[in-house]
Amino acid sequence: MAAERDSGSKSTNQTSDTHSATTLSPQAGATGSGLLFRQLQKSIGNRATMQLFSQTHNKPPIQMKAAQLDAFMGAHMREYKEDASGVITVDESKQKGDKIKNKQPIEDLEVSDSTGKWGKIKVDAIDGFIRKDKIVAKRDLATASSEIKASGSGSASAFEDESSLKDNIVDNADMITKGTGGKSEVLKDASGTLKDDIKSATKDGKSEGEINALKDEKDKTDYADAQVSVASSVFDTTAGIAGLVNMVKTFKEADTGSKKAAAVTETIENTQKTFTGIANMVDNSAKVSGKSDGVGDSTAVAGWAGSVGDGIAAIKSAFFAVKKVFELFKEGIAGDGVTKGEALRGAMDVVNNGLQSAQSAVKTVKSILEILDLGTGNLAKVVPGIGVAVSAVKITIQVYDMIQSQMSKMKMTEVKREFKEKYKANTKVVIDKSKDWWRTTSGTDKKELAKRKAELEAKARAAEEEQELADIQEYELALEMKYINQKRMNRAGISLGLEMLSMAGDIATLSGAGAAAGVSMKAVASGAKVGMGVARRVKQYGRDKAAQAPADSAWRTVFDAEKSSSNKHGKRNKDVDLIFSMVSKLPEYKADDEAVIKQYQRIENFIEAAGCSTKELYKLNGNVDKQRELMMESMKKRE
Repeated sequence: MAAERDSGSKSTNQTSDTHSATTLSPQAGATGSGLLFRQLQKSIGNRATMQLFSQTHNKPPIQMKAAQLDAFMGAHMREYKEDASGVITVDESKQKGDKIKNKQPIEDLEVSDSTGKWGKIKVDAIDGFIRKDKIVAKRDLATASSEIKASGSGSASAFEDESSLKDNIVDNADMITKGTGGKSEVLKDASGTLKDDIKSATKDGKSEGEINALKDEKDKTDYADAQVSVASSVFDTTAGIAGLVNMVKTFKEADTGSKKAAAVTETIENTQKTFTGIANMVDNSAKVSGKSDGVGDSTAVAGWAGSVGDGIAAIKSAFFAVKKVFELFKEGIAGDGVTKGEALRGAMDVVNNGLQSAQSAVKTVKSILEILDLGTGNLAKVVPGIGVAVSAVKITIQVYDMIQSQMSKMKMTEVKREFKEKYKANTKVVIDKSKDWWRTTSGTDKKELAKRKAELEAKARAAEEEQELADIQEYELALEMKYINQKRMNRAGISLGLEMLSMAGDIATLSGAGAAAGVSMKAVASGAKVGMGVARRVKQYGRDKAAQAPADSAWRTVFDAEKSSSNKHGKRNKDVDLIFSMVSKLPEYKADDEAVIKQYQRIENFIEAAGCSTKELYKLNGNVDKQRELMMESMKKRE
């Protein structure tokens, strides 16, 4: 970022404010008035020249705004002509100046040609026209600071209760079917193996008693699978229907083509899940009732539905893999670039989706073979084999996320320490927290800190007191951001353990003898993941009820009303207000001023600790409401 701002600071005629107006003669390349204009610039300065030129030529001065090029392959400016009435015509066949690189700083003169498709820019004292869609606002913290100063911190969004019964239905159904579905998978594999054994026994001329014993064992396995599958199919149907209801809201809220496409794939999957659940329910209910071949063509329909469902899952995984590749391309090449860490994580996401797609494809082939009655053989082992690879990639991603959270936590801890060191003379606020034989740690008395903060807010403040209030606000923000990142680490740690258990289950399944134990481990891991989400939702429901209940209510004795959804929403809004206020108070960026660079880096540390990508935030420069929304959503994420 520093390098980008440095190059931007070298632009000609750039003033102290990113959006400050500067001027350029409309005929700067000509003789006469253009020459006079340049002489005046040298002698009396740009702003004075702007006023004088505007008065003497009876034309409004051209406004100039810091911008950058958004074109993967770069672009050339084009020559233009302006007639006596001021109509501008661009000559697309004539290039002007050197090729401008993608993301290169430019000056947007905010002048259009007669078609409205071309915009006038200036690069290194040369002006010309390029396509308007290649001109974007400068994407950095300095620009964000200027725009927040000019337009304020945006409007706070109203609180919307996000929890609902249908969300819980999906989670509960998923939690149950993770276990039953996994067990059914193992039972189907066992049935396929017995089927192969029966064929081998018949071919090898084994006794009728031995063959019948194998057939009885297969019947028992198929019956057990039917029992498990009845329960699984009921909840698959429920989850599919509830998922379809949820997707209506998701589609309405999708604000980009890729999000809408993702919503469509989710809708198709939920539709198929509903159909497959119903088909399996009919078939397996008949088998449990004693009809080993199901009823009518139910077995064939259920098998076909399952293979189609697996095929859709493969398509979905492939779609998200391609989507991730496109996003990386857009951010890393055609947009603002990504850090090495982000590129690594994105690459792992692509690999993970690719592996899941391959796993689904193998399941599809297996299902088709079952429908064609060709047996499964060793193909079944490929599924848990890919599962091991999927888990390995997920573990790597979670470890990366934990490292990022730990780094943010350490930065916030440093802010807290600086505050306590600066105000340690105030022994009411900064107190000794614990003493060991080798060290003394300090903390803050939150009641005294709140009291001092209220006292400062209620009075006319001198400059020193203004700084003290800002320090207290920053300390409280650091405290909250540290807490958020600790929560993220806790969640990631639990998920890491469960993913390792899932991996161990796949490894056990591959061993053959440990297949039953393997599916149990996977069922526990999968069910626990979903169960944690359900438990959190139940806890949040209790907090919300406590916030609405009387002070002596039983809800308040069990749940913390201060952590209700509406209170959390309000706190996040205040935190964003504070961050935006800090951004707006930043001085003009100077690439050669170490103190200024540290101020900018400090604010970016807070933004990143909130879980917000600075690149994504700066892409929204000029739309403060959207930036606030992004910050709010980022703070909510814990995993």
